[in-house]
Amino acid sequence: MADFACVISQIVLDEAGRGDKTAAARRLAVLKPYPLLDINADAMKLAKRLIKEGALPANAVDDAGPVAVCAVHGVRFLLSWNFRRLANAEKLDPIRQVCLLAGYFPATICTPEELMKGNP
Repeated sequence: MADFACVISQIVLDEAGRGDKTAAARRLAVLKPYPLLDINADAMKLAKRLIKEGALPANAVDDAGPVAVCAVHGVRFLLSWNFRRLANAEKLDPIRQVCLLAGYFPATICTPEELMKGNP
């Protein structure tokens, strides 16, 4: 079984903090131990490029951010249940192309179940 170190960004914390206050508090408590990746200028620039070049729609800023942060920091896997924009085979090639053209190797975007398939 592969060993993984889980990391998050402030984008994840912001999203987890939305909605029902009790549920949000539980989500944030679970995320507290994970190291935060920096949302630096390079990540911001790549996120904007993902949208500008049409890899993600203009209203997908919250989706472009994690993709860019992962690419800039060399994260191997981006876990998502967002089937509309991220964990979607039709979206992977455009995202990959923009990242590669910008000089970054993109994370493999998949669901947690896909990553752990076959591992107990």
